Amino acid sequence: MEVGEDIYDNFNIYYRSFYDYMDDRPSKHYIIIDLVHIKLPNCNRFYRWLHDECFSARYNNYKVPCEKSNMAIRYLNNIKAHLDKLA
Repeated sequence: MEVGEDIYDNFNIYYRSFYDYMDDRPSKHYIIIDLVHIKLPNCNRFYRWLHDECFSARYNNYKVPCEKSNMAIRYLNNIKAHLDKLA
């Protein structure tokens, strides 16, 4: 994982090197949202929507309308297609 000029073996190492020492550190979920915004701006709205929907699904006993599940699949496919272009 490359952030700026630094390279990290994985996200957990990146997170620990920047945030583990903090008393009030941000959640890993929000750090990933920030990284997607910076590194994959074309995927930002898709990833953020998926994050928000997953976090709020528990309030509806994980009963997701068909339209939302279809949209989630489309958004995941959009993210995957973008990542495939980068590979």
